[in-house]
Amino acid sequence: MNNPSLMITVYSICLVLLLFLSFFFSSSDMAYGSIDMIRFDREKENNKTKRFKWAYKLESNYDKTISTILLLNDTVNAGLDSVSTLLGASIAYLVFANTNDVDVLSKAETFGLVASMICLVVKITFGEIIAKSIGKIYNFELAKFYSPILRVFDIILTPITYVVSGFGKIITYPVVHNVNDVTILEEDLHNMVDDIEAQGSVDEKQASLLHDAIKYTTTEAYEIMTPRVDMFAIDVEDDIYEILKACR
Repeated sequence: MNNPSLMITVYSICLVLLLFLSFFFSSSDMAYGSIDMIRFDREKENNKTKRFKWAYKLESNYDKTISTILLLNDTVNAGLDSVSTLLGASIAYLVFANTNDVDVLSKAETFGLVASMICLVVKITFGEIIAKSIGKIYNFELAKFYSPILRVFDIILTPITYVVSGFGKIITYPVVHNVNDVTILEEDLHNMVDDIEAQGSVDEKQASLLHDAIKYTTTEAYEIMTPRVDMFAIDVEDDIYEILKACR
């Protein structure tokens, strides 16, 4: 290796850039995966910005959008593994090249492995856990903020994502076409209401009404009705004194 110091600098810069790209695509994945169209539909009439329009289009065509994001994220992660290994090997050459150590190649492999493992921990922490947590919390804001860049990638990678999506549909067809109607449990509906409340699509009062409505979907009328024999009634034409006497 002619100039290990230069290569270490180049690999370090590439590593930092790839880590930020990993954060970007992972948070994009979570942002577009956790948001729902209800939030977009509520703002569609009032928000006419280009970022919102692009984000709305990306969310409307979610299958294609997520294929683009996953393709780019996997490419970035593969690049991280390769660059971190090369960085470790370059450090080994810099340290041992002038020591007359005949086993420099073996040390380079060891340094490359160690660097790759360190990068894996950083990638999982920064590029996955932190990125997805932020993407979940600020999904609507990030969906709009990321939309211009993702829109460009979405257009450029259309031929690839089209082929990949088509191949995926062919592979999953034997399983998907035999799936019957999905039964949604009451607990699932309550969880959905909690999710849209957390996203800000409904406020606490509206969410409470939705929860009550879900509870009563399986309630029979006789369970909440009051039998007539247990009711006290008065005639609108009755004298007020007669009414008061009957109430005592």
